Amino acid sequence: MKKTIVCVLMAGFLCLILSTGMSQAAYPVFTDVGNHWAKAYITRLAAAGHISGFPGATFRPNEVMTRAGFVTALISCLGVKPGDTATDSFGDIAGHWARAHINEAVKRGILVPSEYPSGLVPNGAIKRSEAAAMLVRALGKEPDNSALPFKDRATVARSMYSGYIKTAYNEKLILGYSDGEFKPFRDVTRAQACVMLCNFLDKLGTGTSTYPVVSGSGLSTLLIGDASWSIGSAPIYFKIGTNNVRVNSVTVSSDRITVNQFYSLPLNTSIDNLQIDVYNNHYVVSKLGTNGTNLVVTPASAKLTSLTKGGYKYDSEFIKLYLGTSNSKYYLSDADVVDKYTIKVGGKTYDLTSDKVTIALNDQFYAVERVVFGSGDTTLELSETSPVVVDGPDMDDIATIFVGSSTLDLDDIDSLDFIINGKKYDLSQVSIDASGNFTVDDDETYSPSQVIMVTDDDRYQVKKVQMHDGKFIFYCSESDIDDWVRIDDKYYDSSEVDIIMDGDIYPLDKVTVVKRNVLRIDGRQYSLDSSFKCRLDGTVYDIDEIDYDTSMETVTMEVSKATGYYGASQPSEYVFYYNGKVYQRGANDDVNIYADGGWRDFDDILIPDPAHFYYDGSTYDLIGARVRIDDVEFKVKDTAWYGLSEELDVYLNKS
Repeated sequence: MKKTIVCVLMAGFLCLILSTGMSQAAYPVFTDVGNHWAKAYITRLAAAGHISGFPGATFRPNEVMTRAGFVTALISCLGVKPGDTATDSFGDIAGHWARAHINEAVKRGILVPSEYPSGLVPNGAIKRSEAAAMLVRALGKEPDNSALPFKDRATVARSMYSGYIKTAYNEKLILGYSDGEFKPFRDVTRAQACVMLCNFLDKLGTGTSTYPVVSGSGLSTLLIGDASWSIGSAPIYFKIGTNNVRVNSVTVSSDRITVNQFYSLPLNTSIDNLQIDVYNNHYVVSKLGTNGTNLVVTPASAKLTSLTKGGYKYDSEFIKLYLGTSNSKYYLSDADVVDKYTIKVGGKTYDLTSDKVTIALNDQFYAVERVVFGSGDTTLELSETSPVVVDGPDMDDIATIFVGSSTLDLDDIDSLDFIINGKKYDLSQVSIDASGNFTVDDDETYSPSQVIMVTDDDRYQVKKVQMHDGKFIFYCSESDIDDWVRIDDKYYDSSEVDIIMDGDIYPLDKVTVVKRNVLRIDGRQYSLDSSFKCRLDGTVYDIDEIDYDTSMETVTMEVSKATGYYGASQPSEYVFYYNGKVYQRGANDDVNIYADGGWRDFDDILIPDPAHFYYDGSTYDLIGARVRIDDVEFKVKDTAWYGLSEELDVYLNKS
């Protein structure tokens, strides 16, 4: 999931300022909310008498809201004056100052005693999930047990209030965080509670009477392009940053408008971060103006906020959008509507009559044919189409696997995995799009040539993947890698890994792992100890554990960076210079260095710094060392090591 609407106001909301015509004597003035992001909400509830502060004229907006405090404010917002001070609906509220309000909440079904078997703990912090349930019950709505839209839906689903959370989200009472999560078990602050309660008042339709009165002429109609809506009747929301304010009234005075007799906005000038939602229409506002009794909006762009299909309403923030046949990071909310056949996404324009634009609703994919405008909901004309991407496929999603000109018998395959960027993923952990690209870990995408397929004990290089009638056809070849090694849960070509024992270097294919932490080298058996290292990509590591995975027929190692002499990186490339020119690039089998009475391959030595090399437990000077290239002998006169590229330049003189 991507971006989710946030119920906690961001700093951008500070551009909504209190109208200067407001009576400052009508409500408490708190000394600690002057620059707080929730000042408008706190002031509104205080003006209506729904909340109060602490001694010293403070509100403490960032402290947690207690259950007693939330219940009391919620009952007040309902306009109810409770009178039952004798009943103990919970075993721990006797003598509590909020006893009557708690009893009233139980009477109205807002609080359910069986949900608190150990007592209400009235002075304990209220959780977001609890607040959602109380608000929904107070509004008279039912829980919605349909699919959850949050990234942490598994966590939300564990809450007994998951259905209420979904309804609270639908009703815009409590929304989510910018990371896509709802965080049901997080405490609610006093400032956040004020936002929730103001949203509740707006939804209840009783909010306008709680605002201080601002003078000015009333506006009756909202005009955006050719569309018009009645202010006070149509579901018009002004959205600043990530907060939604249901518009009940708009008045104009001089060069400003006042929304709900509380929020002031300038006219005839550019406005940052103001958005307007009407029904299913979402507009990013450039500026506001008036014409008679009309509020005229100049939009910078238009979007769809939701989409109804098959009796279900989907938030555009969670509708995946695909352009062409590849996987995408876009959502329907990212699309700017230009006209009925044109949209803009990511700065590019798409013609719906010729470009393939697809959305996904649950497990069904739909081609977008055109945008259908209306005075109510704007919607999309859709037609069912083949999947653009399959998330977590299974064997039934595979039609054929070709290896060269032969095909694999799918019924004989017990397991199918992929090695991608060194990590192993089973079939259910990848997403494959209609272009044959693989997506893993939610956002990293790889072409088929970057993927190795593992079927039981066999490995194949993926060349191409095609989709036909919603199923995949894989085109593979035999893998060039004969053996793999798994090091810290990543797979590598075993030919790129060496084992070092007491300074001697052995290719991994010359080492047998007998059992966990037991190795056989040159016919002798050793137990793993600190004398064993491994070399990979020019770096030497301590081997903390070594074993053999019989299911994958793979050596496995857990390693850590070596320290001391072995801790330096090794050259990944050698370039030999003679007479100012490149004489030899790379150290193949025809390139040797003299040590311990004989010629040694460069793969058999360690070079911890530009001046020394290490062989068979002894250290040698690299400067002055004898080097042989194709039977021509040289002497090393100088070296240069480029750490960033891990290239070692070796300058030679004739011996």
